[in-house]
Amino acid sequence: MSYTVYLQKFENGDSGSISYDELEKILTRYGKIEMGHSELEFVSNVGEMFEDATFTGNLEDGISGICFNRPTLNDKFPLLVFDLLKIKNTCFFGTDMEFVNSRYEMTNHYPESLTENLPEEPKIISQAMENWLLK
Repeated sequence: MSYTVYLQKFENGDSGSISYDELEKILTRYGKIEMGHSELEFVSNVGEMFEDATFTGNLEDGISGICFNRPTLNDKFPLLVFDLLKIKNTCFFGTDMEFVNSRYEMTNHYPESLTENLPEEPKIISQAMENWLLK
């Protein structure tokens, strides 16, 4: 069985765009961005945090999100996600939408399709470990 978690930027109910430079500034503390088989990928240099991580979007228009496949219990992964959540209007959620976390108030930015069937309200977090539910 596979599990995937996502980091996504939203603006006014639609996908937003993160500049590559802003994303790279955070990610280089944890690894590197490189061209994979057919798309950009993030490769960790701080231990195994996930099986693979790919980006939604492109360099020209900006990145709207990151898909982390099969995350592990590496203690650096919550720190990485928490650092990425510094980017305004980004949130972190799982495949089955059992949680949606952000560091900022985003009520006006979430798409209705994301929040209409959540088991609980999106949560604003202030620490990295609040973010990690797969302990």
